[in-house]
Parts: sequence; C-alpha cells; structure tokens
Amino acid sequence: MELVYYSDDDYQGLKELLEKTGLFVDYLDKREIINRKTEQDPESIIIAKENNRVIGSIFFVYDPWMSSIFRLCVHPEYREKGIGTALMDKSEENLRDRGVETVGIYVEKDNESIDFYSRRGYKHFGDYDAMEKKLISG
Repeated sequence: MELVYYSDDDYQGLKELLEKTGLFVDYLDKREIINRKTEQDPESIIIAKENNRVIGSIFFVYDPWMSSIFRLCVHPEYREKGIGTALMDKSEENLRDRGVETVGIYVEKDNESIDFYSRRGYKHFGDYDAMEKKLISG
C-alpha cells in the first residue's frame, strides 16, 4: 500500500471508492471541483493505493484559523489493515507541518468510526449541527 497525493488520473478510482462507501456527493465530487480543490492545495486529498487501485482516501482543508479533516474512507475489502490510521497520520502530519495546532473533524452522528477518532485523541466540542446552503444553482 502506498499513500500519494491525488492527481486527476485518480479521479475514476476515487469516485468509485466514494460511491462504494456511501460518501459520493454528486455536486461536491464532480471532477472539475475536485481538480479545483487540488489546484488550490495539491496536498489536500491523500489517496491510498494498492496495485494502482484506489483503496482509501482522506480530504482536508488547511486554514490557519480552523483546519478540518473530512471524508476518511477505506474500501470495505481493505478495512482493519491500518489504512485509515495511515491516512489520518499523513493528513495530521501535513497540517502539523503547516503550523496547525488544532484540527476539527466531521463525522456523521452515531457513526461507528467515532470510537476510532476518540482513540486518536479527538473530542466532541459544542453541540453543533452541520448545515449547508447552495450558492450557485445548476
């Protein structure tokens, strides 16, 4: 298994992984949007690959005020093999190297992965609900 930064050549594999894990969002995960994200920050999506197959991914947003980690996912056939841990380690290292002191993570309520994040030292803060608003229609 190798960890690499996302490139456009990885798009189809990333899309398939996100679909397989129930994380694909059609209006967020269009190829052009993913490419704009990585043009702005080439290290903001980390991909786990085995035999050139995308088997895991993690997204993050660097912001000196409040950086965030999103959408850690590992293909079901590859879970419990340390891939999620490796992806988290790499994204946390990347943010730490940029001077980030605290990072937030977004997890669905009652998600089984909450224990995973808790073991890594993540703690609940506040009582917030995530909300969104579409700014451009289409």
